[in-house]
Amino acid sequence: MFFSPRKRFRALPGLLIFARLTLCAAMPQDSRPAPTSDEQRMILARVSRESLRYQRELPDLICTQLTRRTIDESGTGKHWKQRDRLEVEDDYVGRFVNHKLLMMNGTSPRKNYQQLDGFLSEAVLHSLGFLPRWIFGPQAKTVFEWRSWSSIDGKPVHVFSVHLPASESQLVVSTDRQSAVAGIDGVIYVDAATSLVQRFEIQMDLPAGSVIQDGSVRIDYGSVTISERQYLLPVKAEVQARVRGSLERNQTEVVRYQRYATETTVHFDDAPQN
Repeated sequence: MFFSPRKRFRALPGLLIFARLTLCAAMPQDSRPAPTSDEQRMILARVSRESLRYQRELPDLICTQLTRRTIDESGTGKHWKQRDRLEVEDDYVGRFVNHKLLMMNGTSPRKNYQQLDGFLSEAVLHSLGFLPRWIFGPQAKTVFEWRSWSSIDGKPVHVFSVHLPASESQLVVSTDRQSAVAGIDGVIYVDAATSLVQRFEIQMDLPAGSVIQDGSVRIDYGSVTISERQYLLPVKAEVQARVRGSLERNQTEVVRYQRYATETTVHFDDAPQN
């Protein structure tokens, strides 16, 4: 993981850096100074630690998603029509994921997930949503740069740009006819108080010859309780791409997480709002 500061500052002791970050977070957004390069390194180090902790501690999961797929055949983004509504169960066991189609347009499907046509985005959520090591780990080639302050649900957040070339990426996007590996150009929104990622937005850097172009992703995170433990997990996502001239958009809401092969009561806290 690489850090690209805009300016160089004299290093400050860790305790003083933490105190200054806390003070800045309490200021009105317009008057907050940009964090120093040392403070930015501390924020990103905490983001990386939390990402690795989730990778290490997150149990095997069953994740149920409701996805509304729409298409604009004009390619203008002004004439959306609903393609279908999918209820998909993803089983995350170790490093493997299995997609199971439960419902299609409110009824039992006559096909399985692998037989679906059109643009599918469940693999994108799997690739990006759990803050993977290949983006946030210490050996990742990702370049981060602090951009600005913002807010989510009235809470201050740091906005960092994120860049990872396709040669280092593991993000795979697919249609029923083609898959492609995409590079990443985007931003993360990091809670100023906890250094937890609240939102991840990217633009996909796709090969010129790919039938999939102009891809974008937005993932919102929320606090989820699984077996009396708190995890920060994806709760909403929107994936959009241009496929053979048409715009396709998948809007997903995660309605259930539970521990794999157990009956677990799951409680969702409020998801981030615009």
